[in-house]
Amino acid sequence: MEQSKQEGDLAKGYTFTIAVNGKTTPKPGGPPDARRDNGLSSLLPEPPLLITAQQETTVAGYKMTVEQPVTYIESTSTNVVRVPLRIVPAYTVAVDPRQMVEVLRAEHSPFNVFVHVHSYSTKPANVTVGVDLPDGLTAGPPVQVAFTGSGDQYAQFSIMPPKQLDAGNLKIVAYAMRDGEKFDTSLEPLPSTPTLLWNEPAECVVHAFDINVPPNLHVGYISAEGEPIPNALHQLGINVEMLDTAALAFGDLSKFDAIVVGVRAYELRPELAGANQRLLGYVSAGGTLVVQYNRDYVWDKLQPAPYPATIGIPTPRITDETSPVKFLKPDDALLNWPNKITDADFNGWVQERGLYFWSKFDSHYTPLLAMNDPGEKDLNGALVYTRYGKGTYIYTGLAFFRELPEGVPGAYRLFVNLISASKEK
Repeated sequence: MEQSKQEGDLAKGYTFTIAVNGKTTPKPGGPPDARRDNGLSSLLPEPPLLITAQQETTVAGYKMTVEQPVTYIESTSTNVVRVPLRIVPAYTVAVDPRQMVEVLRAEHSPFNVFVHVHSYSTKPANVTVGVDLPDGLTAGPPVQVAFTGSGDQYAQFSIMPPKQLDAGNLKIVAYAMRDGEKFDTSLEPLPSTPTLLWNEPAECVVHAFDINVPPNLHVGYISAEGEPIPNALHQLGINVEMLDTAALAFGDLSKFDAIVVGVRAYELRPELAGANQRLLGYVSAGGTLVVQYNRDYVWDKLQPAPYPATIGIPTPRITDETSPVKFLKPDDALLNWPNKITDADFNGWVQERGLYFWSKFDSHYTPLLAMNDPGEKDLNGALVYTRYGKGTYIYTGLAFFRELPEGVPGAYRLFVNLISASKEK
């Protein structure tokens, strides 16, 4: 339902007004128990029902009222989905990419931003599509697109950064404009629950910071859940190759400077356990294997590390994203090359420091960091490594999968250090 004031007959003389804020208010003569927004919608797992329909009936002399939400049924060739009515903007805007990284000391080149405009309105209209830019960035002028009704249109803008950038985050906001009304919100289904919609600003955030990245870095990535880290590494110009089942079993692993095991990969990639000896052989021959967090009941059962190491129960984690970080080996190469890691690199982290740290590990391993939640003891299993044969095996529970999409510079710098361990030698 397009976001505007609409009236209509619902049933037998009941007329409702649906306001922009989602409240459903009966007009005089309407039913006394019409649903109202009680101000708690932000606390509910789903938005309050927009409209409900009631039917009184009598069965065996007993009167009862049946109430049902008014829903919309959408069918495809493979399924039928029933969803509640919603108030939506006339136009929504989506941006690709949503994140860009600009290295301060690098030469800055233009990059493209694609804008997808969806019309929920059934009315024909000419719509202006453009981007609002922060100072210093430039782009082409707005463009006109025509809608004959509901549907999709697209536009592309070339964004040029200035020759010199300051560190920080720059927001490029895309918009669609109709008759002076501006639409700049993205509205998309949640991947896990497609019948629920998630809205957020239609923006591409440019993260500008300093970082050193060794040239020609080639990384293999074993992803399990569509992680954002491979794309974040691409933003730095790193060659990232996703490893499927065939690559793990038969591919040439020696071509990679580092191989990264994604979060929960040993749980969600069943073939990974069988390929583990190949990965350890790759490390022994001189490669770097970076293993991100895996859950305790899988990790402790498989024991895929070269020497004993367990997560245990309760699972060690640091939920305070501002927890002070202690450097146990400040001169270690992993904390110094190609980027010098300092206290400042742990500023601006979001949601948490990390999770599923190792709680016990063999003396072959070297822990690099210690941290604790308020009132609790230090944990030192967040970033641990060992030399194995000619190579390096690294386990980390640090929440890189949260920090890199948020453009946290220190997380980028530390992650690049980890995947550059073979280059350092």
